[in-house]
Amino acid sequence: MAASELHLILDVICQLDSDVACMIIEHNLEVIFQVANRTTVLVAGAVLMEGSRDELAARLRDAEETLSQFSLAALKTMNQVVGKHMVDGDATATGQVPSLLA
Repeated sequence: MAASELHLILDVICQLDSDVACMIIEHNLEVIFQVANRTTVLVAGAVLMEGSRDELAARLRDAEETLSQFSLAALKTMNQVVGKHMVDGDATATGQVPSLLA
């Protein structure tokens, strides 16, 4: 949706009574947080999380931190495997990157 269209729709939504429920499908959470008191986040049709802006922001920060820690651990493991193959001569002898699944 174009920014100009989105602006018009948000203006209409903001004029609704606070007791009126409204369903908005939007991938930009900042847009949703401008108008929603509570938000439900769906992934493949299933509820991933729901709550207020502050609750969702906290959960997203926690998820990002967990993912960052997982990614760092995975990278360290990959570096160890690749490093071992490099020392053993696998990568330099063949000129190919060794399989990380071997």
